[in-house]
Amino acid sequence: MVHKTRMVKGQGLCWDLYDLQNESFLLSWKPPYFRLPLPQVPCNDDGALLDAWSFANDTNTKNFLYMANMDMLDRMLCDEHPLGNWDAYLLCDGRSDVLCHRRGYWWGMPFLRSYELTNNITYLHAAERVGEWYMLAQREDGGIFRETTSEGKTASYGLANSASAAACIFWMRLFQASRNTTWLNPVYRSLSYLLTQQMTTTQDENMFGAFIESSDPPKLGSSAPPWYVRDITQSFFAMAVATLFNLT
Repeated sequence: MVHKTRMVKGQGLCWDLYDLQNESFLLSWKPPYFRLPLPQVPCNDDGALLDAWSFANDTNTKNFLYMANMDMLDRMLCDEHPLGNWDAYLLCDGRSDVLCHRRGYWWGMPFLRSYELTNNITYLHAAERVGEWYMLAQREDGGIFRETTSEGKTASYGLANSASAAACIFWMRLFQASRNTTWLNPVYRSLSYLLTQQMTTTQDENMFGAFIESSDPPKLGSSAPPWYVRDITQSFFAMAVATLFNLT
């Protein structure tokens, strides 16, 4: 829940770092990956404020959450860079132009959901720019790399398969909102690719059905396999399949 004391009034941002020992927000110190002057971000990942708004019972809370969502959308429209992404917020490498591979999903979904709620075409256009950025980031086989620049260039290693699944969810939601079949074209490519990343023959039965998240650079002098497995890949893939089944 976004508490009123966490909001930065008039900025569409929230204090992001909290000191548990002193029970207070950190108002000055910030890690090097922040690009904003202070450790503040729009805390509306996936449209979480709209989730809270839908469950709130009293009018004051609903109004606060709704306006907080709209203020953050206005802020994100101002901070959008490059088109369809946000390099000003955390989880970007402040020393380069590398973008976080799931960033577009986190901060694009509030626009898409707000369009579905309000029919404000500005929000749909913002969501479409996110979809276009993911199409730029998608490789020919359907994969997406963790280190993707604003021009769509990537490193040699570092696939992020959870990003491919997240992009599929976003493209399908865009189709549902706009009925533009263009958004379905990259879905087949990425979902087909992701199925090749699922382990169906394993020596460890606990790994059966798991998805590879990334291919990391080989470690010098080591024969360890360069495959990285994370639960987030399975989670986003399951969400993508559920979204596919619900397409109408």
